Amino acid sequence: MTIRLLHVHASESYHDDAYLVMNRSALNKLRQMLDTAIASGHIAIEFTPKDGETYPLHIVLDDSDWQSDSWQKRAIGYVDDTTHHCQGEDVWPMSEFGCYDAQTKRIVK
Repeated sequence: MTIRLLHVHASESYHDDAYLVMNRSALNKLRQMLDTAIASGHIAIEFTPKDGETYPLHIVLDDSDWQSDSWQKRAIGYVDDTTHHCQGEDVWPMSEFGCYDAQTKRIVK
């Protein structure tokens, strides 16, 4: 099996570019994940950066209106701490959807 190499580079701050850099194996798996997320709403699969330490990538579907509470309460994951505008009720994805357990290959809450 080919290792699915994926580096995620989040935006530093407002309007900064974000990047997904990956090999073909990871890109093909990401395409499959998108189809699954459209059908089921959530999926998590393990990927690997160049250091060999695997991590789960979650894709979550939230099809509600952009002004809904669901979107307005979502935390924004900028890398630069000075751009965080966290409010007490901000919702981070891991609190809503759980974390991926690499041993069982399941999402646990």
